Order: sequence, then structure tokens, then C-alpha cells
Amino acid sequence: MKLNVIRVLNDAWALFRGDADLLIRIASVFMFIPQLALLLIVPPMPSIVLTADMTETEQRALAQVLADWIAANGGWHLAATILVQFGTLALLALYLRRDRPDVRTAMAGAVARFPASCSQ
Repeated sequence: MKLNVIRVLNDAWALFRGDADLLIRIASVFMFIPQLALLLIVPPMPSIVLTADMTETEQRALAQVLADWIAANGGWHLAATILVQFGTLALLALYLRRDRPDVRTAMAGAVARFPASCSQ
């Protein structure tokens, strides 16, 4: 079987045109907004620069700074990752299931498939 990339892109564009409003609503809530919130709310991760002449105490202090940042902001990253994963599963359910479910059914399917998608 030969894959025709142009045909695949044309089919994807036709699906987008047909469901643009729905696709944009789901993608914005579950993909764009969580990433934007991370950029606006969470401070950037501290830069980690190790040099050969650093003492063990300096290395431990640097590791503690990183651990403190992760403790303070890791929950935000986890929440955003969960939302993006859920949105991806919902969109896949909308477009890949043969019965073309409604949004409620697609989201229920995303909830059901979420644990399995996280274990891979």
C-alpha cells in the first residue's frame, strides 16, 4: 500500500473545514489554554549549569533549587499534561471512531481510555 501524502493532507483539511468550530473549541480548551497558562503562571525553570570546579556543596545547593522549583510548579505541569492528553484522546475519538460519536460520547471514551494511555 502506497501512502499518498497530498491525499492525506487534503482529507485532513476537508475534515477540519467540516468541523472547524468544534475542533477549535475542543483544541483551545484542552490544548491551547493549558499551555498558555503554563507560560503565563509558572516561572521558568532555573538554569542548571554544572562546572568541573563546583564543590559538592554547590552541586547540592543547585539540586535543591531545582527540587524546590519542581515541588512548587510540578503540579501545574502535571495538570496541563493531563488536560492536553484528555483533549487529544477526545479529538481522536471524534475522528477515528467509525460511528462518529457526539462530543459527550467522545469525552466519555477519552475518560475510559485515559488510564491506558498514561501507562504506555
